[in-house]
Amino acid sequence: GDGVGRMGGDEFLFHIAIDNVSELENVEKRITRAISTLRRGEMKVYGSIGWAIFPDDGEDLKALIAKADMNMYVQKKKVDK
Repeated sequence: GDGVGRMGGDEFLFHIAIDNVSELENVEKRITRAISTLRRGEMKVYGSIGWAIFPDDGEDLKALIAKADMNMYVQKKKVDK
């Protein structure tokens, strides 16, 4: 099943079971839309998402987290520009 957990600080890990990689775009849109509604006082909350797909990006949790983290920072750089 699906799940979410806090990795630490402002990083969260989502485990999402999908049948087809093409579903990731819809999942990303739903997560991004949900995050965009969050506010902390006057500050708007933003997020960056990095994906890792089993087994293509790794066959154990450590490798998958490392790949997702790397992909997240690539996305974060694009947003910061």
